[in-house]
Amino acid sequence: MKVPEPGLGKGLKVGLPVVFTGLVASAWENEINGKDRHGISLRADAVTAKAGA
Repeated sequence: MKVPEPGLGKGLKVGLPVVFTGLVASAWENEINGKDRHGISLRADAVTAKAGA
C-alpha cells in the first residue's frame, strides 16, 4: 500500500483496524523474462485508525 507520508494517521500500529481514505485499486500486467506477471496496486490518500477500535 502506498500512502503519502502526510496521509499517515497518528497512533497506527500493527493489527489495529484502519480506514483508508481515497482508496484506488489499479490492475497491472507485464512480461518479465518471458513470464506474464499481473496484480493489483493500491493507493490511498490517507490511512487512519478506525474510530472506537
